[in-house]
Amino acid sequence: MSIRVVPIAGVDIRFVPGPWPMPNELRASVAERWAAMIADNPHLWDGRVLGVTTPVIGADGILR
Repeated sequence: MSIRVVPIAGVDIRFVPGPWPMPNELRASVAERWAAMIADNPHLWDGRVLGVTTPVIGADGILR
């Protein structure tokens, strides 16, 4: 695996509240699995997660 380093001119990120992008049919199974994991280890972190979309560097050099 190689990593490409690309210079950017700036970053423009925004927080847009909304549901986690996941098919509805998986939501129940995720909740059930998480409940089982917490039962096994109550010290697991159960906090807020910020998801991101695929980053794009525009022609202006701004990472969005």
